[in-house]
Amino acid sequence: MSEKEDKFYNSREAYQKIKDMPRSKIRYRLYRLRSEKEVDPNDGIREYYEAQRGFLGWGNFANKWDIGKGEGPEKFKIIRKLLTELEEWEAIVRQHTQ
Repeated sequence: MSEKEDKFYNSREAYQKIKDMPRSKIRYRLYRLRSEKEVDPNDGIREYYEAQRGFLGWGNFANKWDIGKGEGPEKFKIIRKLLTELEEWEAIVRQHTQ
């Protein structure tokens, strides 16, 4: 099996592990990976996101990429961000202080 096929297979297995997790729990674990904190190596999150198109490294989570907000498999797909984490926060603060 090629490396690409192997990654795809591992990604499918990993999806089965995370498909019932709430989005908030997945994002918490993604933040932990970004900050290089220990995570459960068997939860499938690392394998699932590293195999996706659009993965730009753990250090870029929440700054250049995030996960979707839809339902079903869409909420687990990587999406490119238009604003950084700080820019999003500043927009929220402006919206509530004006």
